[in-house]
Amino acid sequence: MKIKNALVGNFLEFLVIITFIAFLILRISPNTTSDNDISRLAGIISVARYGELNIDQTVQKVTGDRVEYAGKKYSSKPPALNVLIGLIVKGISSVKPAWLQNDIAIYRLSTLIITVTPLIFLFMLFKYLLERILSVPSFKALFFSLFLVLGTLIFTFSSSLNNHILIAFLQLVLFKQLVLNFPKTKLDGLIIGLLCGAIFAVDITYGVVVVPLSFIFLYTKNKFKDLNLFFYVLLGSVPLVGFHLILSYIQFHTIIPPQLLPEIYLSYPNSKWIGDVTGMLALNHPIALRLFNYTFGSYGLFLYQPILLLPFLNKTNWKNKVWIYAVSITFGYILFNAIMQPDYGGSSFGPRRFLPLIPMLYWFVVKDFFAVWKDKYNASRFLAILLLCLTIGISILGYLNPWQNWNYFNGTERYFYFPLVFTVRKMLGWSII
Repeated sequence: MKIKNALVGNFLEFLVIITFIAFLILRISPNTTSDNDISRLAGIISVARYGELNIDQTVQKVTGDRVEYAGKKYSSKPPALNVLIGLIVKGISSVKPAWLQNDIAIYRLSTLIITVTPLIFLFMLFKYLLERILSVPSFKALFFSLFLVLGTLIFTFSSSLNNHILIAFLQLVLFKQLVLNFPKTKLDGLIIGLLCGAIFAVDITYGVVVVPLSFIFLYTKNKFKDLNLFFYVLLGSVPLVGFHLILSYIQFHTIIPPQLLPEIYLSYPNSKWIGDVTGMLALNHPIALRLFNYTFGSYGLFLYQPILLLPFLNKTNWKNKVWIYAVSITFGYILFNAIMQPDYGGSSFGPRRFLPLIPMLYWFVVKDFFAVWKDKYNASRFLAILLLCLTIGISILGYLNPWQNWNYFNGTERYFYFPLVFTVRKMLGWSII
């Protein structure tokens, strides 16, 4: 009987996973939804179809997320991922050359590679870690892993072309390699270095926070007892970081991100970045207000993902170096965005730039969830259920309206730009809230 039950359980689990994967693939958006993915698509098409870094031959060259230099237009996204995906798309299109002339086919294929595939791997890795590290039973691990990818903001942006879910997966792998399986060998060092290099090359803004803090964590554990390990970490980071810097220099004759030099690279006619700026860029909020909006305010991580508050309430976590590492990355990145990113992520629903933080913080959510679940009359148990339900509801709202929030902005609402409120209003058909 036990064997029979196990076989039935395994079959049901397999069926759920296959259905989940098919669902993710079938719901890939056929069209671009914002300047963000239009810019990335332009870079990929230019490499795949024309073999060029500039996007002048693409119809997407008019995107607001672009850089101009020496009379040519470029995607504003870090070039390494655009080039790599462009080459992969070109290779796959050799099977059916017509795909290479079809922008929709390139968009869907690129989204499958950059967004959906990392999401599937993220789900599988998280489930594996729950079973192996926390000894969570298989079916419960399946539930919590499905919640991660279907019940959080990760699901909101899982059908469009973006780099956030890929970074979320890379961050979880780094978390596993650096923290859960502490590195000891040269190979461990190379893998950690490669992951740090990949994070930096795919998302510079996240990389400049995560990479130094990961090195600091490695130092606090290792105390530089094995200098060879640090050498191999640095060595592993060179290929992708070097690739990014070379591409950046070829395009812009500088290795500094062009967005930091707006008078040179963003001062073109009708630029949304300088001059008479509009939308979120016109807010010009002070740093203190940005910090609030990035945590609990209009684009607050903990407003949109309240389940992530749970581990902050556990006093024992604050004695754990692993938790301190995760919190340092979280608030370090929030502070970085408050200083460097005044637009809160543009027209997106919620803090899309913080997606990479979710799996790492959610790891502690699951760990603490079982601790508070033991006593059915424990107030923390009811709080956890409440936060879980709120997170699911908010994430579903985001899925229904992930990118169309820019229209809500106008001059009279400059200090009340609230995508969550706008989306609720839109879904209910209300004209005024």
